[in-house]
Amino acid sequence: MRLSPRHLAQFCFGLSTCLRSGLLLSRSLEVSGRHIPSKRLKFLTADLLLKIKEGSKFAEALESQGRVWPRHFVEHIRAGEMSGKLHLALEEESSYWEDIGPLAYRVKSAWLVPLVIFISGWAVSTGIMAWARGFSFVVPQMRILATPVLLVVAVVLLSRYSLEARRFFHGIALQLPFLREFSIDLSLFYFFRAFNVMYGSGLSVEVMIEQSIRTVENAAVADELKKSLPLLEQGKRITEALAVTPLIPPHYTEEIRIGEDSGEVEQALGRVAQLSRAKASSKIEGLSFLLQPIILLNAIISVAVTYLVYIKGLEAIPFPIYIFVLGCLVFAISRYLQGRGMTEKEIRRRRSRRM
Repeated sequence: MRLSPRHLAQFCFGLSTCLRSGLLLSRSLEVSGRHIPSKRLKFLTADLLLKIKEGSKFAEALESQGRVWPRHFVEHIRAGEMSGKLHLALEEESSYWEDIGPLAYRVKSAWLVPLVIFISGWAVSTGIMAWARGFSFVVPQMRILATPVLLVVAVVLLSRYSLEARRFFHGIALQLPFLREFSIDLSLFYFFRAFNVMYGSGLSVEVMIEQSIRTVENAAVADELKKSLPLLEQGKRITEALAVTPLIPPHYTEEIRIGEDSGEVEQALGRVAQLSRAKASSKIEGLSFLLQPIILLNAIISVAVTYLVYIKGLEAIPFPIYIFVLGCLVFAISRYLQGRGMTEKEIRRRRSRRM
């Protein structure tokens, strides 16, 4: 189970503050760990401190704790370590988890809602039927659900442990109207913020772009960005290499070209990183406003599917009661999702304070 966006923001802010004041990473973990409110995060921080003292790098220590930390977070921290700008990477992560992160987390988790509603609705109706008609009547109905549940489990496992399966599913996401823009904008934001942190560190451009690509979670987008690597090895400019990727907007590459011509590539990458952040934030906020209607639509579909599966078994049960039970369930889940991160009003309030 991953950490909440609020705890990630607190962790990154405390650690970046200590590092910027001149403390070593091990000492920074000790100091910031004292002020962490989450017991689980305190345990993870103590484990990180132990691994750091044993000689592990920070990104390696985070990676060793499994899927607790998001992949793009670990790779961004690795980029900060490689470039000697770990404090900047942590500051960027703290800002991300205060602003965009909670909404992105909610949007990414939205696909679980219909599955949870369907399985919960099935469990409720199965319990009612078992009480009304006996357990022997429910056994055949349980077999009906076994196939779709096993299929969903197989898809989740494949997308988690198989790169080819993940590439396939991410490619499908790029064909869907809403998910395409969301996936591309968020991926480009991850890419350019890491590239901006690493630039000027003395590393080769190929190494910087290769590491920046690792922060991209969508495998299909990462494959498109990797097309620039052979051109960089041939000595091409950054603009020419990135131009082969159709997913990067032309005004991004034009901004970088101006930076290359004027000798201010780092400043140009900073402006592109800000542009990609603003675009991703706008897209995520737009999708978050659609999240509640989508949940309601998923609830209606789930009710209809569940009713069709059990239409024979629901004859003795008043359907309005069934709708009421599922309606309560949908309301509880939607309220839970709203409470997982900052609401849109809280985000606007935070932004108004900064201005």
